[in-house]
Amino acid sequence: MRALLSRIGAAGVSSLALAIVVAITMVVLLFPLTSDMPAWDQWTIVPIFEAHYSGRPVLPLLLAPYNGHYNCLPRFLLYRMGVLSRWDTRLEALMGFGWAACTLGLLLRMLWESSPRLLILAAPFAAWVFSALQFQNFLNGFGMGQLLAEFAAILALYLLTDPEAGRWRFGLALLCAAAAFLSHGAGLAVAPAGLVGLLLVGRRPNWVR
Repeated sequence: MRALLSRIGAAGVSSLALAIVVAITMVVLLFPLTSDMPAWDQWTIVPIFEAHYSGRPVLPLLLAPYNGHYNCLPRFLLYRMGVLSRWDTRLEALMGFGWAACTLGLLLRMLWESSPRLLILAAPFAAWVFSALQFQNFLNGFGMGQLLAEFAAILALYLLTDPEAGRWRFGLALLCAAAAFLSHGAGLAVAPAGLVGLLLVGRRPNWVR
């Protein structure tokens, strides 16, 4: 604890503790509001289950675009979870909280690697990731796709902007970018954001040498 305190300072420790409190508080407050009943876009999963239990092909339905998005990755996860849990939609919402926690953990790691003292920003980052303004993503299992896209996009940018990264890491970044796009249409933003990130690195990563 003393070593951590010396590296990030008292303010950083306080902010990190507050970040954890923010995340736990949002889960405690919002998860009880979830319901084991489909809501909003979740009803679009019904035809997939109908096809599954009637012996018809499911893959075409999973790969079909929906509302302008090629969100086949979260729909595949929703489908498999639904089959295993008899479609307990509360588990879908819980997975959404899990992706948000992964996003926060990744952002905190990025702050730490930039400078341990930057962990003073831990609490604001937690407030952004678990913002109540996106409550619909936490209450509705279908919103898990957007939370997955956020995590995959940030992970792709993190992997791209490490100047010491090898080619395997570049390949993993491409997979993460694809996962972001296949989770939500906004995942396309990884391409221009990644280019800007590469330009700001200031040196060529190992995978382009």
